[in-house]
Amino acid sequence: MTPVRSLLELTRLADELVEPFKKSGAYKTKALLMKALECIEVYKANNDSKDSGKCEESFICYTAASKLVSEIIPGTNGFESLNESTDLGQFYNDLVDYLVRKRPQYDSIRMYLQSRARVQKPTMAELSNHSSGDSLMLRFRSLKNGNPSNKSDGSDFLKSLSTQSFITVEQLSKALLNFGSSIFLIDFRRKREFDLDHITLTDNIIQLDPVSVRENYSCQDIADYSMVTNTDHQKKLFLTRSNFKLVVCMDSTSSENHISPKLQRLVHILRLEDKSNPLILDGGFQRWEAVNDHIGIPATVDHSIESDDTSSMVSTSYNERRLIRNVSEYFAAPKTSSSSDTVHSYAYSSSPSPIPSFQMPSQQHRLAPSLPRKPSTMPPTIPSTMPPTLARNHDVTIMTGLVNLHNSCYLNSGLQCLMGTRKLIQFFLNGNYRKHINMNSRLGSKGILANEFASLCTQMFRSTNESKPAYINPIHFRRVLASLNSTFDNCDQQDCAEFLTYLVDSLHEDLNENGNHPKLPELGKEEEQQREALPIRIASTIEWERYLKTNFSIIVDIFEGQMMSLLKCLRCGDTSTTYNSFSTLSLPIPKSRTDQSLTLEDCFNEFVRPEILDGDDKWFCPRCKSKQKSIKHLRISRLPQVLCVHLKRFRMDNYLSKINNYVGYPENLQLDKYWPQVKSDFERAELSKLPVRGQVPPFNYKLFGVINHYGNLINGHYTAYVKKHRHGWCLFDDQNVYKHCRTSKVVNGDAYILFYERK
Repeated sequence: MTPVRSLLELTRLADELVEPFKKSGAYKTKALLMKALECIEVYKANNDSKDSGKCEESFICYTAASKLVSEIIPGTNGFESLNESTDLGQFYNDLVDYLVRKRPQYDSIRMYLQSRARVQKPTMAELSNHSSGDSLMLRFRSLKNGNPSNKSDGSDFLKSLSTQSFITVEQLSKALLNFGSSIFLIDFRRKREFDLDHITLTDNIIQLDPVSVRENYSCQDIADYSMVTNTDHQKKLFLTRSNFKLVVCMDSTSSENHISPKLQRLVHILRLEDKSNPLILDGGFQRWEAVNDHIGIPATVDHSIESDDTSSMVSTSYNERRLIRNVSEYFAAPKTSSSSDTVHSYAYSSSPSPIPSFQMPSQQHRLAPSLPRKPSTMPPTIPSTMPPTLARNHDVTIMTGLVNLHNSCYLNSGLQCLMGTRKLIQFFLNGNYRKHINMNSRLGSKGILANEFASLCTQMFRSTNESKPAYINPIHFRRVLASLNSTFDNCDQQDCAEFLTYLVDSLHEDLNENGNHPKLPELGKEEEQQREALPIRIASTIEWERYLKTNFSIIVDIFEGQMMSLLKCLRCGDTSTTYNSFSTLSLPIPKSRTDQSLTLEDCFNEFVRPEILDGDDKWFCPRCKSKQKSIKHLRISRLPQVLCVHLKRFRMDNYLSKINNYVGYPENLQLDKYWPQVKSDFERAELSKLPVRGQVPPFNYKLFGVINHYGNLINGHYTAYVKKHRHGWCLFDDQNVYKHCRTSKVVNGDAYILFYERK
């Protein structure tokens, strides 16, 4: 019988394969690329084989290629010069893309080898016959340390461990290899860290985000709130943990000498309710990784992954520790190699990530793509340094006009209002945005648009002359925009609201740190019914946390709110509620007599006014199983920091027409009455267990931008009023800038889009 190799052995064989190439300067980058290709070719030749030996060879070759591409090649002196070599640079990117595409197939091979190793335990005779001088097998035998079929020895071994407070990596390795079904692991690290690398010697493992477990939680609270996006199977494992002989908790680095406060909190909660004594892995996952050299998923993770201890935080590539109570601080803070700030994180992201287990070069080292179409010969100009005055000047003032490039007033006006959004512009001007670009975001432009927007911000900031405003030509930004969206690849007049929606959404996708996470599964029927029974504030918060699992960026933090839509069957009373994000709130203008003045409040009231769905608009009621007359309610369930209000002045009847009614709008806006209030002590108590994220009244807003539209959609013109600190309201009419405009001019009948900032 062919001896069965463990994943540990196979991974070590891959290490032996690439070990000679780790010596600095010994091999040129091209030679390393060819070695990676050789490994991939062997993998391709074997990956469809059902033969165990071929599967092992495929596993080793994929792992070796991964290490070469993600770890060894980026560390060579010649790696940076790959940008200058089009052929080699493309070759490198092709290798990366292949490994990403084949990751699911590799995972299947790994799972097969893992399950086979559990079923076919090698005998000691087989092990001794199998290369007795092989250091890998000697290591494997030392971990086995006896006959795993001896049940009484196993019971004694696990029983002796259960009396301890800590378990060493060596003890856990032995226990998992021999008695894996009796051990339950709780990986208490962030989801991204878990996805990059975790212990795979048992299926009895769950991941919990450290920031999701509060001090006053019970074990049931952990299942209900901390495991919102975990699978039902994982929740069941957690709730039936008493069935296991050993429960082991781990974070990144906690040890006998120092336990992170968050892990201490989790263990305390478990010990209060469990009869068994949960153990802590001494040294955490970093120690496991160092001893076993990627025994789980063969990953190359950032070894600076931080401890949960706030006194010794070290950042990862995503600096997860900085996801703090006020998410804005996370995006505002420079991402440095270390931090000493004491912070408490309530923003967290999870969901399985389709990126490879090793840290892909597409995040850290991937070569920059060339721009498609027109800009391909003009790569985006990334500001090399932040503007010199920005660090000292917290009030960033941009007062630079923009040349009209044949009907581009819609673009100019929209950009001027974004330039007046302080938090957004500070984020781009100080260079922080670069650290947040996600090259793997499915819907992003791989940073092309974000870099170009940053370049435009810097150019406008450096051209600002407050005493005598100047102007610049945004031709390069326009070309990049046109290359990414053909709608803007012409000289036609466009809708400013559509342009803003596209730009803001695209910036979000470029900066979406969770943009490569798979879409969360839809709620099942039973889960929907459970959510339907929840108070609005609780259901809204849970849905927002689900949304953040796949959408996490500064754009979400600044511009996005949440809208609730409730449908109620007028026959049986059954309801269905959906929660959707918005970055622009489009408000209808109610029909009125020509002599009747309208206000923004009238538009909000029209927006939330119940609507009867009848005739062709009837709702299909799942309980009645037929279309029924229904009523629809819209509510604003979450309000953003910056509220962008779009007045729906264009209406499609028999033809597209414009509503020219005057709509009055205040400089100071109060929106508490449109935000669902907390209605009971129970609701308040449950909300205390969930992240707040700024959803605390009062919701007072101050106007800082107005986009006006004159004429019709085809032959019209856009201008913008933006509040500029010392200069009051400024009118931006393409390249012309007028300071100190009267408020009576700002509040006018041609207003189309309003920008409000929360006080």
